[in-house]
Amino acid sequence: MVEGSCKAYNRELDPMLKKIFTEYRKTHNQGVFDVYTPDILRCRKSGVLTGLPDAYGRGRIIGDYRRVALYGIDYLMKDKFAQFTSLQSDLENGVNLEATIRLREEIAEQHRALGQIKEMAAKYGCDISGPATNAQEAIQWTYFGYLAAVKSQNGAAMSFGRVSTFLDVYIERDLKAGKITEQDAQEMIDHLVMKLRMVRFLRTPEYDELFSGDPIWATESIGGMGVDGRTLVTKNSFRFLNTLYTMGPSPEPNITVLWSEKLPLNFKKFAAKVSIDTSSLQYENDDLMRPDFNNDDYAIACCVSR
Repeated sequence: MVEGSCKAYNRELDPMLKKIFTEYRKTHNQGVFDVYTPDILRCRKSGVLTGLPDAYGRGRIIGDYRRVALYGIDYLMKDKFAQFTSLQSDLENGVNLEATIRLREEIAEQHRALGQIKEMAAKYGCDISGPATNAQEAIQWTYFGYLAAVKSQNGAAMSFGRVSTFLDVYIERDLKAGKITEQDAQEMIDHLVMKLRMVRFLRTPEYDELFSGDPIWATESIGGMGVDGRTLVTKNSFRFLNTLYTMGPSPEPNITVLWSEKLPLNFKKFAAKVSIDTSSLQYENDDLMRPDFNNDDYAIACCVSR
């Protein structure tokens, strides 16, 4: 996909990069084709099976970027090291050896990646070794987690997750302490959304013919109900929707309202108004999804039918 995209825009791919991802490191697309059966390949070639372009980035990823703000990188790295050492006994005793070796290898990579996120944030002048202490840090720390993901992976959908209610805890605490005003809170969310709108990936012309607006589906799932019957709508849910007024309509971030009959009436009215005015919201049936997962902390990857 990258090679084709570079050619389309009269750019030449670094030969060493091509060599690495051809001879040493398999791409996701190559992995998919390696497992196709002969019948599937024939059906694709004949047009019986159709879909997205072959070189389309197939990943749909939702990282829990909230963890960076909640715990800080140092704690997350310490936890990964504890996970790594907990497998020592299984390794030495040959318990499920292949899976144990693979898991230790993956955890080691995760530990290194967390350190790289910390280094990246330091280059921006931020120390994210510890937990966020206020709303501004919570938003910034969470964004750093997302920024690290989009810098290292150009999946078809790089969803943001379900952060609005999480961030509201920090914002509400600062509001009550008199550290910020409601205008400050809205501006911080505006700035976060602005950063999400700036993300771009290298895509092929075939991709652009299918989708307009350079979408990356930075999906933020908003609202929904808790399994205990309480709504997960907060003031911050309104702030995210309000960015479509403060900065105008945009396909990104892909704001998704988790719709439930039990949502607060004023939020349902506001979401309906925003939809009519901007045509920029998508909806998902929370009353169906929540019981299916038996969990109120799920999120949407990519898009759903509007």
